[in-house]
Amino acid sequence: MRSLLFISILIITLGLSSCKNFFSKDILDKEISPREMKDDYDLYRNILEKAHPGLYEYHSKFEITNLFDSIRQTITQDISKREFYNKLVYIADRIGCAHTAVYLSEADNRSLDNKRFFFPLNLIYIENKLCVNASGDDLPLGSIIISVNGIPADNILQEMLSYHTTDGFITKPKYKMAAENFAYNYYLHFGGSENFEVKYKLNNNAKIQTVLLNAISRKRLLEKSSHQFYYDANDYDYDFNVNDSLGVAFMTIRTLDFSSNSRDKVFNNFMNNSFRLLNSNPSIKNLIIDLRENNGGNYKNCFLLYSYLTNRSFREFDTAWVKFNAVPYANYTSDNFRSGEWDEVEDIIKEDFKKDSASLHFLTPEKNEWWKPNKNRFSGNVFLVTNSSVSSAAAYLAALLYNEGRATVVGEETEGGYYRHNGFHLLEYELPNTKIGFSFSIANVKHSLPGKFNEPVGRGVIPNRIVPSTYKDFLENNDTQLQYIIDSLIKK
Repeated sequence: MRSLLFISILIITLGLSSCKNFFSKDILDKEISPREMKDDYDLYRNILEKAHPGLYEYHSKFEITNLFDSIRQTITQDISKREFYNKLVYIADRIGCAHTAVYLSEADNRSLDNKRFFFPLNLIYIENKLCVNASGDDLPLGSIIISVNGIPADNILQEMLSYHTTDGFITKPKYKMAAENFAYNYYLHFGGSENFEVKYKLNNNAKIQTVLLNAISRKRLLEKSSHQFYYDANDYDYDFNVNDSLGVAFMTIRTLDFSSNSRDKVFNNFMNNSFRLLNSNPSIKNLIIDLRENNGGNYKNCFLLYSYLTNRSFREFDTAWVKFNAVPYANYTSDNFRSGEWDEVEDIIKEDFKKDSASLHFLTPEKNEWWKPNKNRFSGNVFLVTNSSVSSAAAYLAALLYNEGRATVVGEETEGGYYRHNGFHLLEYELPNTKIGFSFSIANVKHSLPGKFNEPVGRGVIPNRIVPSTYKDFLENNDTQLQYIIDSLIKK
């Protein structure tokens, strides 16, 4: 009897030890003292107040000050790095800037590569449902997630929205990104888990089933992300083709960021050749431009494409300004920033911006160039396809075309703002005690829009025809928006 009792105690002890060892590996469970957190928190606040160009864009200075003060008052005892991280994330999200981010250090992320903490399924958010987005996965393609570890899927998504910033008050992209990054977001908010109890349905009409899934490592998670069923792989940055029988040309632009002058020149040649070809074929009356998943890039490429579509001369920006003439709190910028971007940012601030008020430095007229319509511009019908991942310079392009009435915009509201956004270069910082990183753009950019100022403030480009993807089309891998344009707008 004593032997059995000893064995039972030993098993329980080993089990508890195993659990302790599993969760002790979680770098975000590390507790931090109030002093260290307050030092980091005050630095985070000071940098944002000193340099962030959109801090008071959508909330008053009084509201933001109260937010900072109230959260600081909650730092009274040792808490985990996860809890502190989420406090910083909450503030970043409240600002309403798609170019503001809080993130773990590279070292912290590397330490997670082989830790089996993570939810094992690729997911997508479609028709207000959280669905499995991979065939051959642990659950069948299209399975609808009802709950994870006893928490309803909708509740989990609500907790994840702050991890994905958008301009102003735009919310739809948050659900899309929360679903696509579900495993990492779940870890950030709820912590690591050895396994996950998942309740799901095979389809809308099926009964609820339960399965226990083992966690996977972050390394495996990253590998699986490229095996999604519905996935824009971005294997090419841009593409152009013509369907003579439909009288339609298709142009896909996945990014405006080509990282070098030589690649920008190649894009310039692509634009010139595409529009010359387009204008040489009088049977092509319609141009469909697919901007989906385009996160922006070089403003010049945005204006270049617009010049092939507009009939008006236009200035690049209405205004653009920064708060400073030298990188503030320079000692706390990240190693990557100091080694790569520092000189470029300093040069831009000093050469392109001049002090024009007590505290603001505005882009000079010489740097805010005028563009004329390109001689090879297209005068036919233009349809622009957007989704909730279109942001920054790509969202600005959508705003220009929508504002002029030059394109019929089809799809979903953009992540980037209609009237303005924060742009140019990023500042990147690392807090000294927690090593948590954060970044934001240096300039407040007001878009050069000559008309249609009745759009809601704090929203993106809202399409002329709102056409979200459907669950049925997802399962059949059909392009909902493209099919709508062809069937309902071109063939009508």
